[in-house]
Amino acid sequence: MFLDKNENLWVNGRDFISRYNYNDDSFTNYPIKNVWQIAQDSYGEFWLTKFEGTFHFNPETGEINPIKLAIDSSIVNSDKVWCN
Repeated sequence: MFLDKNENLWVNGRDFISRYNYNDDSFTNYPIKNVWQIAQDSYGEFWLTKFEGTFHFNPETGEINPIKLAIDSSIVNSDKVWCN
């Protein structure tokens, strides 16, 4: 579960994620499977993590877009990967 900046509660399930809006006591459901975590950055953008990777999520359209990360072998140190 995740509470966003607008105080909407997000719940992730096996076959969906849902947004609960306290103001009008309603749910909006999105058929997005196997979401591990939902996050919102300081710009208000939403991010999802799934087995397949990290995705940008647009709640207005329901679209998710994969984020492709290029990993430079020079940043890999034994069992740790540093990203900044």
